[in-house]
Amino acid sequence: NNNNNNNSAEKRAKTSDGAGKGVESAEKGSTSSPSSVSTVKTKAMPNAAALQVPRVKRSRRCCSFSCVVAFLVVFVAIGVVLDMGHTRAFDAKVLHGIARRAVSLPDMDTQMRNITLELQAHYPGLIYDDAPWVLINAGGFMGTYKMLHASLTEYVMFFGTPLGTSGHSGRYWGDIIDFVVHGSYARYKEGSFAPTWYHAGDMSVHQRF
Repeated sequence: NNNNNNNSAEKRAKTSDGAGKGVESAEKGSTSSPSSVSTVKTKAMPNAAALQVPRVKRSRRCCSFSCVVAFLVVFVAIGVVLDMGHTRAFDAKVLHGIARRAVSLPDMDTQMRNITLELQAHYPGLIYDDAPWVLINAGGFMGTYKMLHASLTEYVMFFGTPLGTSGHSGRYWGDIIDFVVHGSYARYKEGSFAPTWYHAGDMSVHQRF
């Protein structure tokens, strides 16, 4: 009986020793699949606390999004601070005159080219003509724009669409002035039930709230 007990003990020891080697090779092997490694570890170490839980990488999407929002808020805040007592580089009357002179030109390409040249003559060093046209969806308005000037307090750009579009113009911390060069558009304010139409040569002012 003692011999049988000793033989059984030796077999159990060899079995556990073999299982331990199996775990070690599974941990070191680079070609083992995650499922097979997990199965071997579960059999060799039934204690749940000893199981190795794979570390999950933290997603940086939320952080990146927060950084973008923070940048935009800081950018707008700086613009508002600099806007206090700021002397405008662009004169609305001058811009309106340039836009009205372009209305009688034969096509939109000629109109935009003439406007750009006149702006560069009136405001040297402030108007750039190398920016591309970019599609934009802002407040529901779907169109395309080309930026001619941008700073913390002012911007000048072309905006338009060959298709009908509508949306919310928004509330601004500065005055937004539109000069219609080609076509027409309508707008209305809170409490009004009839639109106001603006046509080529007209000026529309969105005052700051």
